[in-house]
Amino acid sequence: MLFVAALVSVTLVGCPAAEPPKKELLGGPEVEAKAARATLVKHTFDGDLIELEEEAHLAAIRLLDLTDDQKDALEKALNERLLTFDQALRKHYGLIVELTGIEQKPVAERVTLLGKVTQAFKPFIDRGTMLDEMRDLLTSEQRAEVERLVVEYAEAKLADMRRELMNPDAPRAQLLTRWRLESFGQMIRQSIERQVGLRAEAFEQLLARLSLTPEQDSKIRAIVQEVAIKEFQGKATALERTRVFLEVRAVLTPEQQKRLWEYVLEQYRGG
Repeated sequence: MLFVAALVSVTLVGCPAAEPPKKELLGGPEVEAKAARATLVKHTFDGDLIELEEEAHLAAIRLLDLTDDQKDALEKALNERLLTFDQALRKHYGLIVELTGIEQKPVAERVTLLGKVTQAFKPFIDRGTMLDEMRDLLTSEQRAEVERLVVEYAEAKLADMRRELMNPDAPRAQLLTRWRLESFGQMIRQSIERQVGLRAEAFEQLLARLSLTPEQDSKIRAIVQEVAIKEFQGKATALERTRVFLEVRAVLTPEQQKRLWEYVLEQYRGG
């Protein structure tokens, strides 16, 4: 018995206890990481916020997993929205010219001028945000996600503005006002670009003015080709024109972008 006991004792002590299976060095985690949440907030390598090229609510809705019906409704609402803005701009362009240098104008004059602009663009303003336009067509979960995305972007935008101003205590209301003016200016620029379009008779003149490289010339012609055909047929939408200009600008250098805007502005003014 002592021999048996000793043998059992040696066996138990001499053999190491069973170890848990070792993880492979290149193996994945035991629990799968949750998919990254969607976000509108993106930064450059230097840490600057990458500005949206469209309304935050619209950009947020585009990130949703939309049904085909929702996508169709979004495009329809957006085209109507852009058309409303374009019509207001054409009718009140002289008023927009007065906005130049508004920050240097006396406070009373600024208030009066902004009041006139608000009234001039009332048909557009009354439409609300893109979320307001799509509210009844989105689920409660989708609406909540859009609001989350926009709030997150807004906070990042305000933080970026404070860094730019080198004033971490800049009042929120002041920053929001500045942001609205910047956004309005961006919408005006895009509206003018849409309305001028890339008409065939002026297209070659524009390309010559931009002093394009052969590679740029080829890329821009490819970008414009499809919409140019629709333009000729009278079927091009405001949304398609906006997309073309955004893609064309992305191909250009900063100096060429400046020349593009100067050309478009000349055409819009009838020059």
